[in-house]
Amino acid sequence: MATREGWSRKYIDPKKAAKSYWPNGMMSPSLKRAREPYRIPNIITGVCLSIFVVGVYTYSIRAVKQDEFEDVDDEARSRIRDRQRANAGNLTVKEESELMEAAIRNVQAKRP
Repeated sequence: MATREGWSRKYIDPKKAAKSYWPNGMMSPSLKRAREPYRIPNIITGVCLSIFVVGVYTYSIRAVKQDEFEDVDDEARSRIRDRQRANAGNLTVKEESELMEAAIRNVQAKRP
């Protein structure tokens, strides 16, 4: 069942298959005929996808150019103030550790 090259008769040798598709670096006539019905639909699909991508890119760039970013600093400052007001009762880790150390010092100072 096995041939001299190690390939069974059931399968085609990959080297022979590659030669049949691309003899001398060119497409074989049979491959050209097999691909012919798909050429125009593939071109139309490629053009449509390209137009869509260029359209989305162009729209995005134009939308960003029209936006004004002058108020970004003011908005960031107001958000920071709002966050500080919301966290007024909460302490950071550093602040909490400083308070704990101060409390420990007060307790040690009161001991005789």
